[in-house]
Amino acid sequence: MLSSMQAVYSTTKQALPFLPGALRTTILHFTGLEELSQYHDYKSLLIMSVMRTFANPGTIRSISETQRLTMINPPIKGRIWISTYRSPVPPEETVCGILLDLIKDLSSDPMDYEAMLRRSTPDGKLALSIAAVEGEWTGYRAGVEDEEPQPDISEKAKFDAMSQECTSPTTVLYFHGGAYYLLDPATHRDATRKLARNTGGRVFSVRYRLAPQNSFPCALLDALVSYLTLLYPPPDAFHKAIPPEHIVFAGDSAGGNLALVLTKTLLELRQRKVQIPWYDEARDVPIPAGVAVNSPWCDISMSFPDVKDFTEFDYLPSDFEAWNKAPECEAWNSKTAFSRSHVYCLDGLVDHPLTSPVLADGWEGAPPVFVCSGWEILSGSIRHFVQKIHKQGVKVIFEEYEGMPHCFAMRLPSPGATRCYDGWAAFIQAAVEEPASLKSRAIEIKAKTVEESPLDFKALSPYNDDDVRTPFS
Repeated sequence: MLSSMQAVYSTTKQALPFLPGALRTTILHFTGLEELSQYHDYKSLLIMSVMRTFANPGTIRSISETQRLTMINPPIKGRIWISTYRSPVPPEETVCGILLDLIKDLSSDPMDYEAMLRRSTPDGKLALSIAAVEGEWTGYRAGVEDEEPQPDISEKAKFDAMSQECTSPTTVLYFHGGAYYLLDPATHRDATRKLARNTGGRVFSVRYRLAPQNSFPCALLDALVSYLTLLYPPPDAFHKAIPPEHIVFAGDSAGGNLALVLTKTLLELRQRKVQIPWYDEARDVPIPAGVAVNSPWCDISMSFPDVKDFTEFDYLPSDFEAWNKAPECEAWNSKTAFSRSHVYCLDGLVDHPLTSPVLADGWEGAPPVFVCSGWEILSGSIRHFVQKIHKQGVKVIFEEYEGMPHCFAMRLPSPGATRCYDGWAAFIQAAVEEPASLKSRAIEIKAKTVEESPLDFKALSPYNDDDVRTPFS
């Protein structure tokens, strides 16, 4: 009896912060005063209210607490295969030096980035080293009940069973969102399952290292190592070598950023004719079949002038420096953050081409790119990025969803969410199986009817890079 009362008390205490917003939403919706009701049903409005309260808490949580609250690992059951694979540390660490050289070469400031990275840690140790990278192979599991658990077999056996159900050669290399310091492949299983189901292929969802414990360029290094692992499998890998024309990079939010900057990294390596030593051989690093990103975080400095113009449609706070107001904790304190203001990277790197891809040039030769977004606080930078790469000759499919918040398809039960997954997966499938069929286009998709209307690439953004290339403060 006591334990039941304690459980009720705990649940009530956790729910209390969300009640005022939910009550306000309910009253406005049913009195016809909620302007967002023209885009959303009541259930979606409630979900957005809860997410807005979580993202904008009355009492700011520490980074460690926020990481703990969002690092959930739900039971694996129903129509999904999950096979966890951890790639070993390769015998060569040359890739670290190659990446550091590239970061330095692409900077407008000639400073020694290795020295700067050393200065960014209290003990002066280099804040970049290659690590074993874990990921979740994800596939669609047909013909089972919703509550049926995975069989009690080895991870390799799960991978083999998953592979037998694939109907397409497509492999998606997926990077989850979470502002580079939150979430995990486990939190994105529903998204990767849907992509696997809709493409008929499989997804490798990367458990890259998170900031601030592992700041830039650790996540980018892990992404590059993951791609090399797909192309040139280590001896203990579950999979056989995957041709680059069968691989599509994908991700949401910060994961979309990571997919884009990994692509930019590959373009620069190809231009420089750089090979990477990998398991006793010098390897080329080819371009994948495509890149497909959902609400990508294209400008980590959040410097676009229209960031605040979309706050009414979004649940994300326009103040992305909230971590500087958070209580000190093990992950983020005066010692660990003594040389930077940004949770992901050093202040001098927020406008670097490999942190903010919207400011990168030289996209010629990139594979086809799919971008979808809502009317969100990232809209200005997303539109500018789409316009930029289209001008540089990249095939780009852009879908903007009327009235929708950040990564809405993963959050809201709406017609637009279904349409978004369909479009996302259709691009991935076409990039692998029918690349010649892909043509550039930009469209707006209506919230409730999902009717399409064309957008003009030339009118997507009024800005140029000088408008937004401002120092982070």
